[in-house]
Amino acid sequence: MGLSAGELLARLREVFGERIIDTHEHCGDATAVIGRDDALVIFETLRDRPDFAFSMLVDVTAVDYLGETPRFEVVYHLHSLSLNHRLRVKIRVPEDEPWVHSLVGLWKAANWV
Repeated sequence: MGLSAGELLARLREVFGERIIDTHEHCGDATAVIGRDDALVIFETLRDRPDFAFSMLVDVTAVDYLGETPRFEVVYHLHSLSLNHRLRVKIRVPEDEPWVHSLVGLWKAANWV
C-alpha cells in the first residue's frame, strides 16, 4: 500500500530536507515544489528509492503566470505503480531563464518527440 499524501510529503521533507521548497496537500493530492538545480537528483531518487518507487512519469505540463515572478511553473505528475501513490512536483522558472533539465534519461515519457 502506498503512502498517504501527508505521509508522502513528510517522507520527502525527511529525505530531501531544505531542497523541498514547499509542500501542500489538497483533497488527498500531494504537491512538492523543488528548485531547478536539485531536480535531477530529486527525480532520480523518487524513481529509484524503494519507499518512493515512482516508476511512471504520467505527464509534464506548464503554467504561465503572466505578470508574476517567477512567471512559469513546470509541473510533473508521478505515479508509483507498485505502491499506488501519486505526487505532483513543481519547479518555478523565471521568464529570463525559461528552462528545466530534461528527464528523458529517467523516464522515456518525458520525450515529447
